Amino acid sequence: MARIKLEGCEKLFGFLAIVGTSLTDVDALASLREIVSTEGVTAPNGNGLLVAHNDWLINIEGLSNLIQVTGGVVIEHNPKLKSTADVGHNITVGTNVLGESVVIRDNLALQDTGIWDPWGGAVPGSLTIEE
Repeated sequence: MARIKLEGCEKLFGFLAIVGTSLTDVDALASLREIVSTEGVTAPNGNGLLVAHNDWLINIEGLSNLIQVTGGVVIEHNPKLKSTADVGHNITVGTNVLGESVVIRDNLALQDTGIWDPWGGAVPGSLTIEE
């Protein structure tokens, strides 16, 4: 099983890509509050947070303390992901190179997208949620 070694980290410079892991959750990231860009580090398609192609990932509630993500947030192709609850509450998000702020798609088991509150935080680009 994959292990996240960012326990206790509150601010991450660059981007966070959780891609192709065997994780079932990201609870080890519960302290993370900010993901901010840094010069010389290029995020995938301008996304500050990318959660994709994780075959065993069930929830991402460990990201519920995020208040800022520079760049877009993309959560896609996680077949067992049941919930993104609480991740989008009071969050300020940027945009990726396509002008997207938040994209949640092709998470076949998804039952609860939670509250993505662009008024409590800020979402300058598009918000896309699709099967």
